[in-house]
Amino acid sequence: MGAGRDKLQLVQSFRAIAIIIVMLGHANHMFYKRFHYDWLHISQWNRMGGVDFFFVVTGFMIYFLYSRKAGSLTEAKQFLLKRWIRVYPLYFLFTLAAIAILFIVPMEDESHKRYMLVIIKSLFLLPVDPVLTVAWSLQYIMLFYLVFAGFLTWPKIFKYILMGWSVILLIVQMGLIPGKDTFLLNFSNLEILAGCLISYLVQHVKIKNGLLWILIGLVGYFLVWADNIFHVVSIYEPHFYFLFSFMMVLGITITDLKKQTKVPSVLALLGDASYSIYIAHGPFIQFYLYVFKFLNLSHVLGNFLSLLFLQLCTVGSCLLVYQLIERPLIRQVKKFVDLRQRIKTRKSSNILINEGR
Repeated sequence: MGAGRDKLQLVQSFRAIAIIIVMLGHANHMFYKRFHYDWLHISQWNRMGGVDFFFVVTGFMIYFLYSRKAGSLTEAKQFLLKRWIRVYPLYFLFTLAAIAILFIVPMEDESHKRYMLVIIKSLFLLPVDPVLTVAWSLQYIMLFYLVFAGFLTWPKIFKYILMGWSVILLIVQMGLIPGKDTFLLNFSNLEILAGCLISYLVQHVKIKNGLLWILIGLVGYFLVWADNIFHVVSIYEPHFYFLFSFMMVLGITITDLKKQTKVPSVLALLGDASYSIYIAHGPFIQFYLYVFKFLNLSHVLGNFLSLLFLQLCTVGSCLLVYQLIERPLIRQVKKFVDLRQRIKTRKSSNILINEGR
């Protein structure tokens, strides 16, 4: 199928849609708690499937972009450094803000998050109910990054570790052994590893009918959503979201690698800003809900239009975070890291020169 492009525009666009779906679920849930309006009864759903798609895409993108560099400790270090720069600066900023809010405006249902151990674990994305609620998913992603760095360093060993981990996760999900609720054996890890499998398949197996895979995945998602509304059958949603996410990511990738896919500029921007949207949307939703309550906006616009306006305001604010905070912050962190590396290299060179004398 060829090497493909490092920038998969169609994949990026669908990732943007997944993040918007995550935001929609959170916005509806928080709007319902404050204004008692539940659009399509979404607040009663276990999940909307956006995070499942996000996990599968994450595994796919990381394996697709970095697997060819396996076998190098230097590449593993560079990988972790790049991931740290990408994830932590913005996360630290919003987590620190969330910690401040916890103590300035204490809420009864989040009192446990004021414990020092919870705060420390939250800052370093260790397993805990985090201060910044959406960061629970980042805990699994950071675990995967660490394991994948092991694969980049010792691929012959870690390929068996990854395969063994995947098999154990499947057995746990089948209920043959306990452990579903543990961090290492959580279903989210299986979704990320499945994304790696998609990357391996598209690079080594000739698979056709990308659009058909996408269509099946989309129809599957709509069927799960319809069942959430009408309660036709009883299903365990995450398993189906995972299955249909797998199909969609597979189809999207096949389609994307065959030809240059043009996507609307708005979707491209949302894809680039997806991390800012993911990290920042919760605080912005809460802020705008306070504003809406103060202005009595739900009585002026009605509940549905108020909910829609809430989401538009949140997305717009998150895009500003991307443009004005995330991008400049990452540039400054990269400059600092590059400066440190140049200083270290210069010192090493001076030591060698002095020893040569």
